[in-house]
Amino acid sequence: MARPTPPFDPTPEEEGYEASRSYLKKRFATWGAEQRVELGTDAGEAPIHYKYHYVDGHLTRWSCADLDQVYLELHPAKVIVEADELEAVLDEAKAFPRLSRGRGSARPGK
Repeated sequence: MARPTPPFDPTPEEEGYEASRSYLKKRFATWGAEQRVELGTDAGEAPIHYKYHYVDGHLTRWSCADLDQVYLELHPAKVIVEADELEAVLDEAKAFPRLSRGRGSARPGK
């Protein structure tokens, strides 16, 4: 007799994260195209992931301190970047705060 497979359906929290993540990545790609900023296909994944899982979980509120923590602490501590990929990471790091500022979701300070 086969053992029943436990359900692996996402929790409501996971569904909310995925919906927010998808929206933000699409918005970032659209903004990049409008601004003629060349972004990779996975652009925005790192700041969204780190903000949600390691900072405070609020994807609609970004402060300068959040961006500092993501790009100056978490990303360098968790990701190994090859020399030929560094420019793309730096371009994303320059562009993401501009998107947040333009949407009015970035706040100075904490």
